[in-house]
Formats: sequence, C-alpha cells, structure tokens
Amino acid sequence: MILSKSINHLKVIVLLRRLSFLKDQRGFTAFELIIAIQLSLVVIGLGYVSYLFSVKLVNKWQKKIVVENSLSQISTTLTKSLDQLRVIHQAGPEELSGLQLNGDTLQVNLQDHVYLNGETVGDETLLLISAEFEYLLNSNEGGKPHIKMSKLMGSNLNKIRAVKCFLTLKNSGQSCEVEILSRLIKYRYNITD
Repeated sequence: MILSKSINHLKVIVLLRRLSFLKDQRGFTAFELIIAIQLSLVVIGLGYVSYLFSVKLVNKWQKKIVVENSLSQISTTLTKSLDQLRVIHQAGPEELSGLQLNGDTLQVNLQDHVYLNGETVGDETLLLISAEFEYLLNSNEGGKPHIKMSKLMGSNLNKIRAVKCFLTLKNSGQSCEVEILSRLIKYRYNITD
C-alpha cells in the first residue's frame, strides 16, 4: 500500500512538472520569427539567383552553338560549291558566278549575308561585316609565283586557278572570321597555260 501511494505520488509530481513546462513555454517571439523569415528569404534569394545565372549561361551557350553551326554551314556550303566550279564567268570582290561540274550555274553574292544562288546561307542573325573574294592566277612567266587579284575580266578569267574567300561575320557583339581556299577543277581543254 505504501508502495502504491508513493507511485501515485510520483505520477502526480511528473504530471505537475509537465504542466509547469508547458506553462513556461510561450511560443516564438516576434524577433525569432523575423530572423527565421529573413534566413529563409536569403536561402530562397540565393536559389533564385543561381537559377537565373544558370538560365543565362544556358542561353549564352545555345546562342554560341547556333553561331558555330551557322559558321560551319557557311564554310561547308561555300567550300563544296567552290570546289565544284569549273569555269568562272564573273569574278568580283563581292560577287562570283560560274559553271559547276554538273552544268549548274553558281552565283555567290557577299552583301549583308552570304547568298548562294539567291538563297541565304547560314543563320540570318549573322551579319556580314566584311567579305572579299581573292583570285589566284597562274603567271605566264615560269619563275613567278601566283598572282593575287580581287577583280578580273575577260581573258584573265581563264587564268584563275584558285579562289580565296575571306568573311568576317558578327552576331551579338561576337565577331568571327572564316577563310576558304578552293582550287578550280580544270579539264584539259579548259587549261590555257
């Protein structure tokens, strides 16, 4: 009996202590709430800044990929087209026209963009800053090296052995240079030297 009284007594003491603990705990103060909100805002802000940074970085890389693909397309298309040239009819610093091996006419125009037979080559956001064709001729004199010219007419068109194309393109402040060299394929009956 004494044992059961002391157990009941202990239960009452434990219960009173629990109630006094709950009575002393009043919740969070306004200062603690403000600190917790500020810390959570800092964490959210850092997450948002890192998200914006990654989105900006991804967009920058995507634009760079578009520019690189467009430059590759311009370079590949011009190289393939110039490699198929057999006869040149017009040779100017920004314009070239001639006949390809398959008999098709080729017209290359270097105005604001690169135009091949009237169609734009590459991305239209790439602006052509400077462009020039340079023509390499065989010299009639045996010891002289090739002669470089920017504009040819008449009988000099038959002396062209290679065409060089220099392009400087710009997109969003980034400028890129492309240089293409192509030797003309000559049949024996077209060689005049």
